[in-house]
Amino acid sequence: MREEGVNRREFMKITAGAGAALALPALAHNADPSRMIGIQVGAVSFVDEGTEKVLDLLQERACVNTLFVAVFTYGRGIAGRQIPGYPLPDHGKQEYDLNYYGGNFATPHPQYYKNTVIRPLHAPDHGNLDILAEVIPAAKKRGMKVICWMEDVFRNDLPDIQKVQERDLYGRNMETLCVNNPNYLNFFNGLVEDFARSYDVDGIMWGSERQGALSDSLGATHDIPPIDPGNVTCFCEFCFRKAKERGINPDRARQGFLELEKFVRSARNGKRPSDGYYVQFWRI
Repeated sequence: MREEGVNRREFMKITAGAGAALALPALAHNADPSRMIGIQVGAVSFVDEGTEKVLDLLQERACVNTLFVAVFTYGRGIAGRQIPGYPLPDHGKQEYDLNYYGGNFATPHPQYYKNTVIRPLHAPDHGNLDILAEVIPAAKKRGMKVICWMEDVFRNDLPDIQKVQERDLYGRNMETLCVNNPNYLNFFNGLVEDFARSYDVDGIMWGSERQGALSDSLGATHDIPPIDPGNVTCFCEFCFRKAKERGINPDRARQGFLELEKFVRSARNGKRPSDGYYVQFWRI
């Protein structure tokens, strides 16, 4: 085996993978229904390859019994095709969706969106398609559950979105929305109620990839490049009000982050404090 370029460990991996592949069709019929076997999937997959075909493939090949359908997001990471620049998969349309827009891939019902400036816009990417109305009946027929997957990602060019965006140390608008802003809270409360009352869904999944201001300032995040320490959030009127209600002095907190900004900038420029980074950080 070594002479042929395959060692014992590699051989075991290959044979184990082949055995698992052969066993999948049998597992699909004998899978324990009490166990969730889920997959995250966007509307574009059903559009590209057909709802019935996608569901059959997921159920027969991967034993999937729960669909986490990307129903609301303006981010293309969970609702679009492959990220541009990466290899395309061996199925679906062999192209990138460079004109992705996003929004609500189901049908927004206006009565649930009150007291918010965020408008419940239907995603224009697939015409008038309502992905929940399309997928739920076919999934139920196969005994598959459908869970709405919402993501905390918005566009900068949405109407009145500036009124909901977070503010950094210097009061500048940032891309993320403030979770303490009533417009944000009322919108997502309405979105959840809309999905729950308008469709026969089995659950709702919330997705939000954020870190706190301290992690953002230090660069302890998944962002590449790291967030600028002067852009940490949120210092808007709603966050100031909530801080005061909890006995926190928001002006003192802001001053602390301004000092931390100086520390981080110096550290990134290689200027080591006389007592070291660790001691100076804890002083701040």
